[in-house]
Amino acid sequence: MTKEQAEEIKTTIDGFNKLYHPLTLSFDMYRNPKEDHDDNWFVTIVYHVTPDDWFTFVSLGFNFEMVSDKLKGYQFALEAMQAYQEEHGTLKFSHSDLPLG
Repeated sequence: MTKEQAEEIKTTIDGFNKLYHPLTLSFDMYRNPKEDHDDNWFVTIVYHVTPDDWFTFVSLGFNFEMVSDKLKGYQFALEAMQAYQEEHGTLKFSHSDLPLG
């Protein structure tokens, strides 16, 4: 992906983090220094469930369309979760009394 596409993904994640706070995604972008062309950017996106538990949303993702599709699915899931919470109350982990986020 290009640097501009990686920046677009970063902007999308920043918007999600503001809109769906306290659920946040961590974002990093990297350039492969061994390749000398514009399409050599990678992104890594991580979601921290709790301070000790996390999962990698995208690891060294280089395909802009794939990363964008994952983010659209994530947004759909967050909207469904918010609708559930409005109807049924706080969503919690099955193994914990802590609220999600």
